[in-house]
Amino acid sequence: MARHFPYCPEDHKAQVLQRLIARDWTKKTRIVAALSIVVHNYIRHNLTDYEGLIRKGGLTRK
Repeated sequence: MARHFPYCPEDHKAQVLQRLIARDWTKKTRIVAALSIVVHNYIRHNLTDYEGLIRKGGLTRK
């Protein structure tokens, strides 16, 4: 985690690592790939203000 996402805040690191551990990965998934997937999903679902984006740009949910 420290090597690939060195500026990740500590409170987010703990949540990301919990999600990484809890997920059932295939034997072919490398740890770096798994970590990247979890981090990007975490950011998209927890740190993106979708409602604000919709209000600002006149976007729809689709």
